[in-house]
Amino acid sequence: MDMNFNDNSSSIRLLLKKDNAITSVISRFKVFLKDNGIRTVFIRSNQNADYVLTVARLLNDDFRVFLECDLFVYRLLKKKLPENSINIELLPAFDIGLSVSELKEIVSELPVRKEPSYIFIRNNSKIIDKNHTKLIFDVIIKEAGAKNIKFYWDCGFVLCAFTENELGYFIQKGSEIQFSCPSIINVDSPLEIKVCEKLDRHVDSERVLPGMSLFSISSKFQKALKPYQSFGIYQQCNNCRYFQKTCPGGCKALVIKSFQ
Repeated sequence: MDMNFNDNSSSIRLLLKKDNAITSVISRFKVFLKDNGIRTVFIRSNQNADYVLTVARLLNDDFRVFLECDLFVYRLLKKKLPENSINIELLPAFDIGLSVSELKEIVSELPVRKEPSYIFIRNNSKIIDKNHTKLIFDVIIKEAGAKNIKFYWDCGFVLCAFTENELGYFIQKGSEIQFSCPSIINVDSPLEIKVCEKLDRHVDSERVLPGMSLFSISSKFQKALKPYQSFGIYQQCNNCRYFQKTCPGGCKALVIKSFQ
C-alpha cells in the first residue's frame, strides 16, 4: 500500500523519550488518535530497539506504524522485526548532508519487493548544496528506482532545492516532498503535542486532554507562527512565485533563528 506522507490530517509523528512513559498512557493515547482520524503513526526515538518495537506493537492493531531510524538502528530492528509484520514498517533515515556512499548502503540493504519501500531524507541545514543533491538524485534514479524505493523528503526542504526534472521525477514515482510541519506528540509525562522538536523553544506545547481536537491545537500553533509566515529561509523567498503557495519557505525554526 502506497503511503501519502503529506497527509497531515491522518498521520502524526510520535517522539518517544522515556522507556516507561507510553505504557501508562497508551489507552488514552489511542483514543485520542482515533477520535482525530489518525491512521498512521511515525515513531522517532533515541531509545533502544526493543522498546521502540514494544510501542509499535501496542499500536499496530489500530494504526499503520513507521519506525524512523538511522542505519545502525535500522539494522537492529531489521533483525528483530519479522518480514511478514503487518502494519509496521521500517523507515531508514538519511541526512542530506551525509555521503552518497551511505545512501547507497541504505539502498543496498532494502529488499526488492512488490510493495514500495521508503527512505526518509532529512535536511538539518539552511544551505543546500545542489551539486551534492545532484549526486544523491543520481543514486535515486539508478539504484533506488530499480528496487521500487520511494523517498520521503522532510519539511526542512524548499522547492528551489530541486530542479524541475527532479520534481517531475518524484511526482511521477510517487515520492513525497514535505513542505509543511507535521504535528508531533511528545510521549513523556504527560502526553504533550508540539509543532516540532526544533520549534519547541518558540511555541508552547499543548497537553493532550480528553476530547481535545488535533485541529484546534494545530490552529493554535499556526497562530503562534503567523508573525514568521511571511518570511522564508532565503532573502529571495519573497520574490519567489511559489512562496506561501506551493512552498512555505523552508523550516520556520531557521526563520525564527535568523531574527535572534
